[in-house]
Order: sequence, then structure tokens, then C-alpha cells
Amino acid sequence: SAQISHGGTPISFNKKLVGAPTYTTPTINTSAYVNEDKVTDQHKDIAWRFGIEQFINLNLSNSGLWTTLENGDRVWRLKIKSPNAKTINLNYSNFKLPIGATFFVYNKSQVLGSFTHLNNKVNSEFSTSLLSGDNVILEYFEPQSVHGDGIIEVASVVHGYRDLFNHLKGFGDAGACNINAICDTTDWGNEIRSSVLYLTSGNSRICSGALVNNTSNDGTPFVLTANHCPMNNNNIFMFNYQSPNCT
Repeated sequence: SAQISHGGTPISFNKKLVGAPTYTTPTINTSAYVNEDKVTDQHKDIAWRFGIEQFINLNLSNSGLWTTLENGDRVWRLKIKSPNAKTINLNYSNFKLPIGATFFVYNKSQVLGSFTHLNNKVNSEFSTSLLSGDNVILEYFEPQSVHGDGIIEVASVVHGYRDLFNHLKGFGDAGACNINAICDTTDWGNEIRSSVLYLTSGNSRICSGALVNNTSNDGTPFVLTANHCPMNNNNIFMFNYQSPNCT
């Protein structure tokens, strides 16, 4: 049930399309958030906050730029900028791609996607993970045969004011009951694969957890995590969250 990206390259890379309109979110004064973090970071029962969720309403009709190609296919592109952000990730309130359509989110150095109709969810929600920097480009390709069938509605931008990519806790930060599994793979070699990092609270905070089996062995994807890390329909999970070495 994971969000599988299907590879490929945004069509604009080959067509050399330019001039995507930019939507800029309001500038955030992070001082108050930083002061709060100085207190809440000391509490292990509060999920670590890296971003601030800004609510917006951007879709294929009210924003971006459509370009019609020679064969009648269309490309929609939109640049979202969140001034001074260290990372950006997005939440979508309505997301439905027809067969043959592709969707990418990218910046100068990173590309997420392609996403296709295989990524459609029953609840029509969607989310994309973090990209470094203060701007991202959304690109949707729609074949002429499914003209107007796609739905992409961006509901919020998470302004990363703390760099999650460089947020690494040292071994000494763990509790006395925590074991560094990579130091003892004889006992924990199988279990280490169960560890996950995931985003919560509108995908603006991080928590960790573990995949767990049940006595029926039926593959139900249970995740064991802390009570202060609420789940919703749109969490981003990152697998194999583990130390690269014992030291």
C-alpha cells in the first residue's frame, strides 16, 4: 500500500518549457516557534516539529499555467515558493489522476514521481514528501484522450523552518531502554527492518515507530508507535529508519 513512484522524467525537461507561474506563501516569522521549540524539545512526549503548515487552495483551474503540445496533450506547471524555507512538503485535499497522466514535484536537484492513477486513494487525499529549499515545481501531464479528467488540489504547504534532513539524534539521546539494533544484528537483524520514521500533525512533525505482525500472520500493516503521535489518512512514512553504523 506504499506510495510507489513510477520513475520517468517531467516532460518539460525534454520540451524545455519555461515560465511556470509562482505562488508565494506569506512570509513566516519563526521566532515564536523557535522559542516554543526550546521548551517542547525537552519533552520526549511531544513530537519534534520541523515545519509550519500553511493552508492554501491551489488547483488546476485557479493557478499554474497550461501548455498544449503539438499533438493535443497538455502540461500544467506551477511553482510554489515559501520564503526562507529549508524544506517544503505538500498536502492535497483532492487528488485523482486518469490513466496515462503523470504528476511530478521537483526542484533543481530532486525529483519526486512520477505519480500515476496507481497512486489514487479511496479517500482522494494525497501528500508528497520533503524537498530541500524554499521552492518546488508541480508538473502534471495529461494526454488528449483524458482531457479535463485530472484533479489536483493542494490544500497546504509545510514550511520547513528546521532542516529535518540534518536533524540527527546521537546515540546518547536515546532512553536507557533503547538498543542500537545495528550493534547486535544477531539478536535484532530481522527486527531492524521494521523501523519507520513518519510525519504527523499535517506532516509537520516527526515520530518513529515499528511495523508489527499479528498472530494471524495475515500481513495487516500495523504500526506500533507512541500515543502522542496521532495517525491520519495522509501520513508520510519512511522505511529503514536506522543508524548506518554501530558508533
